[in-house]
This record gives sequence, structure tokens and C-alpha cells, in this order.
Amino acid sequence: LGYLYKNDLKNYEKAVYHLKIAVEKNPAEEDLHVAISEILKNQNNDFQGARLHLESAVQLKPDDAQYHLELANLLSDKLKLYRESIIQYEKALTLNPKLVYLHSHIGIAMNNLGDHKEAVFHFKKYIQFYPDDALSFSNLAIFLSQNLGDNDEAESLIKKSIELDPNNAGYYHTLGFIKMELKNYSEAIAQFEKSLDLDPEYINSYFDLGKIHYEVYKNCLLAKKNYEKVLELNPKMAEAHVNLGVLLSNCYSDHFGAKDHYETALRIDPNLEQANHNLKSLLERNLVNP
Repeated sequence: LGYLYKNDLKNYEKAVYHLKIAVEKNPAEEDLHVAISEILKNQNNDFQGARLHLESAVQLKPDDAQYHLELANLLSDKLKLYRESIIQYEKALTLNPKLVYLHSHIGIAMNNLGDHKEAVFHFKKYIQFYPDDALSFSNLAIFLSQNLGDNDEAESLIKKSIELDPNNAGYYHTLGFIKMELKNYSEAIAQFEKSLDLDPEYINSYFDLGKIHYEVYKNCLLAKKNYEKVLELNPKMAEAHVNLGVLLSNCYSDHFGAKDHYETALRIDPNLEQANHNLKSLLERNLVNP
């Protein structure tokens, strides 16, 4: 009756009621615990309750890799208990070595714990088994660049992504970003422009072109053009409002225009520190008084 309410009638309250009665009468039926956990997780957002039932299923059938996997996903995705989730992912992988994609899950959990080197180990294990997965090479490249500052290896990895998928604008942007981190600005610009050839609305490339033209080459006109393009495509990108505000103030002494952009940025993201700081600075220096 519990399964009927769950699968056919979609009456989850009655389903849980009857399934719990069934569990009381048949406490060794792990499938009942799994069914209850599914409802508690997906319908009731009762993640702790779902955890208790999945743990019961694992205790009743400890050699079932799928149960360990479902418990691991719940611990990681919903409860943010990354260390506990890693234990369950590793048990699932031990029970079923074919689940090699779990190295990616373990890597994500390790990263969330701040163990970047161990995360890289598992991300690399994953791409060993999936050498044609362009996105995974790209994700690892971004991770190495942003978390470990290893831009040389990151560059090698993103070039592999481009080799596998040469029409992906995002990969050229990532290569441009890495070139920017390596201070090879002319090559960074070339890669950003390649990404825009493939996707003329790839916002991040316009944004980073704006940064290079303003911060490196002091070309206010080109920087302004790129930031304005970003805001044309996405008026709610707070960081672009801030950068354009800085440019207007410093290049053109358009302090009122800068003020408008800082205020817009703060309406989008009230906690954006740079916007708040810059706006306060304009006011303190009496640059925007009528």
C-alpha cells in the first residue's frame, strides 16, 4: 500500500505512513528504508530523516554499492558532510570498482574540505578513465590555476580540452584567463577574441578584455567598449558595473556616471565591498555633490 501511494497515487504523506508501518513489521527489509528515504529527501526536504533510513539500508545490506552511493550523495549534496561522504564514496568504489566516475565526486568533496592536492589526485584519476571528456580537462585546468596557481599544467590541460572540442568558446576563454595569469597579455587577448568568434555573446571574454585593456594597456576606450558590451548582455553583472564605474571616474572624470554604476552594483549585490568602498570614496571627496 505504501508503494501504491508513492509510485502511483503520489500521496507521499500516506506513503510514508504505510511504509513506516511496513518497516515496523519487517525491519530487515532494506528496500523499505530506501523508499522512505527517497520521499523524505525529494518531497519533504527532511535530509536528516532520509539519512537515518539510508544508514539503516546500508547496515542491512553493507555489500550494496548503490546504497553507499546514495548515502554519499545525500551527505555531500544536501548535508554538506563532506568527510562522511568520502567514506561512503570510497566504500561504493571498493564494492564496485567500475564506478570510476566517483573519483570526481571524491575530488569535489576533498576540495570542499580544503584539501586541494588530494582533490587534484582524484580529478586526475577520473580523467585517466575518461580521456575524451573535454569538460573534465577544463575543470581541472581551472582548479589548478585558481586554487594551486599551477598555470603551466593548467595551460596544458585546457589545450587538451580545445583539442577534443575545438568549437567550445568557454575553453578558449579559459586558455585566455590562464595566459592572463601568466602575464602573457597579448596571447590572452587573442584567446578571448577566439572565444568571441565562436560565441559573440560570451560575456566573460568581454569582461576580461575590459580588464586587460584598462589595467594593463590603459586603453580606456577599448576597456569601456568591452564593459558596456558585458552590461548590454547582462545588466545585472555587478562586477562589470564596478569596473566601468572605476573607468569612468579615472579616465573621464565622470564621477556621477561612476556613482550610478556603484549604486546599481549595490542594488544587485548589497554586500559587494568594492562598490561600497568606491561609492563612499566619491562621497568623502565631494566629487558627486550637486
